[in-house]
Amino acid sequence: MLASILQAGTISTETKEAQDPVDAQLIDSLKNTIPFLMRQNPTPGLNIALSRHNKIIWEAGFGFADLEKKIPMAADTVFHSGSMAKTFTAAATMQLVEQGVIGLRDPVNKYFKTFKITNPRGDRDITVYDLLTHRSGLAENAAAFDFNAPQPLEKYLARAYSQSTSEGYGDDIVKRWTAKVGEKYQYSNLGMSTLGYLVQVMNPERLSFSDYMQRHIIDPLGMKSTEFPEVQDAAHIKKEIFNRMSKGYASFGGVFIPTPTIIPPAQSSGHRAICFTSRSRLRITATTTVTNCSSRRLCSKCSRRRRNSRPTLMAGLSFA
Repeated sequence: MLASILQAGTISTETKEAQDPVDAQLIDSLKNTIPFLMRQNPTPGLNIALSRHNKIIWEAGFGFADLEKKIPMAADTVFHSGSMAKTFTAAATMQLVEQGVIGLRDPVNKYFKTFKITNPRGDRDITVYDLLTHRSGLAENAAAFDFNAPQPLEKYLARAYSQSTSEGYGDDIVKRWTAKVGEKYQYSNLGMSTLGYLVQVMNPERLSFSDYMQRHIIDPLGMKSTEFPEVQDAAHIKKEIFNRMSKGYASFGGVFIPTPTIIPPAQSSGHRAICFTSRSRLRITATTTVTNCSSRRLCSKCSRRRRNSRPTLMAGLSFA
């Protein structure tokens, strides 16, 4: 195991575009720095996609995707993405805004039939914009990962909003609502899950959230290594993608222990299989001007707002 840890910092595979001298210097620096950081913070493997000039200029894998089988980490190794799913959910929401299907400043309750969302602290209805900007008044809450398959999204949300408390980060129990609507930024997994449900019930094709994301975000961007499965297991992920998934590990005193797959209650807030080249495709598109939403399938309002935002929390943001 110790030998594996020492080898983990070695580069496994890489591809790169022709670079100008500044790009080449940056890449060389990363090649030297990443192995050092992996040894300092015991890490069995990682991959990276570096984008500059609105294109991907370097992709690489370091260490191992599977320590036991000695499978090297590659640029196209697939990971469980966690909260990066929120960016995709926000893009899908803004597509429906641009199409006029939903209104950015409309109360979300306008679109929900089986349950309603009410912030008891007031002072007004929660809008789509409030959820996108994490300013609905919902407290910061953990994603509530589990080992079992998730409930239907509608059932999960109805139950969550009927409760006055939720699980916070660090296993704390926190109040469900801790601010007035629009009063301040509070990172909310539940709020982003709600937007995923909004996409599901309001898209004109009546697609499931997973199918909508595949048809209108993933396929148009050519993301061959990305999927929003209902459950992240072999039965729900395409075989070609599942076979390239890395194993997860927890470090105990320098020993890596394989971890079981944990599942969030809603794939719209943190439930996706992806490689970082695919993640970079969305980021590049979201930070450049999109002038033809019908052909590019991403929305210009979403892109402009992301470029002009200054997020204070660098994890799974939609708009801040």
